[in-house]
Amino acid sequence: MSKKFKIFILYKIFSSLIFTRGIFLLFLLQEKNMTFLEVSTYQAIFFISTTLFEMPTGVIGDKFGKVNSLLIGSVLLTLQPILVLLMPSGNVLLLFGCAALQALAYTFISGSDGALLFEILESEDNKERYLSINARLLSLSSIILGGAILIGGIISNYSWHGVYLLTIFTNLMSCLALLFLRDKSVQKETSFSDDIVAVKKFHFKNIINSFQVSHLYFFFAFLVGFCILDGLFATYFNLNQIILEDFKIENAWIGTFFSALYFISALSYQLGAALHHYFTTKKIMVMTLIGMAGLFLVLPLTTNKLVVLIISISICFFPEMLYILVDNIIQENMTSDYRATILSIISLITSLSSSFFYVFLGFFHQNYGSKLMIDLIGIFVLLSVVCFCVMNSQIRVAIKEETKDEKM
Repeated sequence: MSKKFKIFILYKIFSSLIFTRGIFLLFLLQEKNMTFLEVSTYQAIFFISTTLFEMPTGVIGDKFGKVNSLLIGSVLLTLQPILVLLMPSGNVLLLFGCAALQALAYTFISGSDGALLFEILESEDNKERYLSINARLLSLSSIILGGAILIGGIISNYSWHGVYLLTIFTNLMSCLALLFLRDKSVQKETSFSDDIVAVKKFHFKNIINSFQVSHLYFFFAFLVGFCILDGLFATYFNLNQIILEDFKIENAWIGTFFSALYFISALSYQLGAALHHYFTTKKIMVMTLIGMAGLFLVLPLTTNKLVVLIISISICFFPEMLYILVDNIIQENMTSDYRATILSIISLITSLSSSFFYVFLGFFHQNYGSKLMIDLIGIFVLLSVVCFCVMNSQIRVAIKEETKDEKM
């Protein structure tokens, strides 16, 4: 285990200690006296800002270094809770600005962290272990985050300032870890003018050529389809607060539910890595999506609260497993030059999908209720399985035709 890898693990630990996660909306309602509509607008601004900033920050990660991109994001994440604490109650516009700042911070981080891990392993001739190592790190992050949510919830009963000050401290420690990850020898080799020239030469054609796969159109269709599904699952995850309330689940159980999900996600990542040894990613995806669709369709028929919680946890368990498998496919099939940019584009599509589903499912829920909304999600997941199978059969036909042409 190299020094760089150890420091990266340290960074992941500190960056996972987000004590405000899961309760920051309550902080806005209780401490900043925001209305429910204002809090919803805050979330909408966050996702819209994520969509706007995702692509430019990915380019910065590739052209000026993944560590520098992570460092900028971590500094902004340190600044954001400080500003939120200092903002006077009732100043909604400034708080909306904090939402945009937080989104900007996360876009500097998304894509660059996974790309940096892959490149560290690649430099050590260990990239074939990316899936298993990434699964373990994501599991570790989920466990730490789950614990941080529990601690944050307890501390918030006594002091909201205490929760935010703890988060500010861990963000500062993340910045410190990243400073030790910076490679000074590499920085000296490239001047600022060289970086400007590199940015000017940046072109989408180069991004497309960085993929090392045949049948690019099918591959891109697969990625876009998964991003849409990932956006849907992320939206459903957050809407569980409303859905579980509609099932008459008490607030205390809803809070425990969200905390438990992060602990359970750790098992999901490990299961994905383990199944990959025995099945192809395609088979795992088809089986998982069919199972999820079935759970979505069964959930509205359930009346027992405990069964509702078990099914809801199961539904939220599987998307994390799919995410790590698809991430592994992406990392293995592209070059390093545009790795952070490509991952940022993927995150951008996911954010767009999530923004759409927030509006669409929110409207559907308001008019038809949770149960019909869940049925609709189940039908959509089933249709995605059909599309995936059709696309897979088309790829097989294309491969057979290519084989015939080569023989001729």
